[in-house]
Amino acid sequence: MHFVAHPDIAPTNRLLTPSTSDMVVALEPSYYLTAGDVENVFKNSRDFSITETDTSYHELFVQAVDVPDVEAFEPTFSDMTGLQYHPIRMYSSTPTGRTIEINRILDRLHWYHNLGAHANILRIDSLYARENQPLALVSRRRLVSLRSYIEANPKANRRQICIDLARGVDFLHSNGFAHGRIRLSNMFIDPETGISVLGMPSERSIPNGITLREYSRWASPELANSDTFGKMPVDHYRDAYRGEYRPDSDIYALACTIIEIYTGQTPGMYRINTLRDSLSGSGFMPGTVNLAAMPHDVVQTVMLMMNLDPGRRPNSGLVVQHLVNPKLVHVTKFQPALAKYQARRFMRSMSSRSSQS
Repeated sequence: MHFVAHPDIAPTNRLLTPSTSDMVVALEPSYYLTAGDVENVFKNSRDFSITETDTSYHELFVQAVDVPDVEAFEPTFSDMTGLQYHPIRMYSSTPTGRTIEINRILDRLHWYHNLGAHANILRIDSLYARENQPLALVSRRRLVSLRSYIEANPKANRRQICIDLARGVDFLHSNGFAHGRIRLSNMFIDPETGISVLGMPSERSIPNGITLREYSRWASPELANSDTFGKMPVDHYRDAYRGEYRPDSDIYALACTIIEIYTGQTPGMYRINTLRDSLSGSGFMPGTVNLAAMPHDVVQTVMLMMNLDPGRRPNSGLVVQHLVNPKLVHVTKFQPALAKYQARRFMRSMSSRSSQS
């Protein structure tokens, strides 16, 4: 896909700032990414030109269609065309910072687009832009909000919905891509086929403070406590974790979303305050949630998915298997995992005891 700006379309005089109806306002400077921002970044780029029509590195394409008012952070729909628009929010306040941020955003979107089509993910069909308007991701699939669908259809097959979403997550994870925006408000369903679909992923690899505050109920412990996790004896996180989205955090967020689908409630964020806090071996359910409406096997699966130790959560393939086959044996308790330095300390202690004896 290519990126083409459309300055010939007269812009509207709408203020590109967060709506006052948003959950959190003005915690950090922010605005919506516009076509002009992208043009300024790539004006002199060797591998990208705003006027090129051949394949470029970012392979972005823009459709000349009208853009509805975009004031919320969640997906906005056009009733006239059926297209879905997802504005991209910016946070950097300096020209250099904006350049770096835009490059990272476009690289991630390029990666996501190149994964290809899948029945349970929302594909980026195009990027739309015009002067002084938000640069918006566009999808041509005619879908409806999954939350609205469930509210209108109390007898909807919730298990199948969860299976569909888990399959979408599994497709992404199988390609090494962490979604980062898994929550019921970003899930959709095709009313004709009944297939549930993951919405657009986060265009960033690391959530910022606003995102963590607004969507704390879906944030895994390692996302909410990234500094602490970087110091804890947890394999693959100690000294190398920067708070980025990983498949582990997607699994946790998917568990929260499954709870939403069945109960209409979401658990709260769990904070690890001290290094002495042990990571649960069996899973952890933060907050008070009524699980009576959930099948027992689904509760077991969700508990495993919300394990405080990210390395102890089942991968997306196992989640699909557990949801598809309710009779599949669930392992409900694990022995604590030893991180590398713990294992070395244990071996040193054993060596010391041997020498003393």
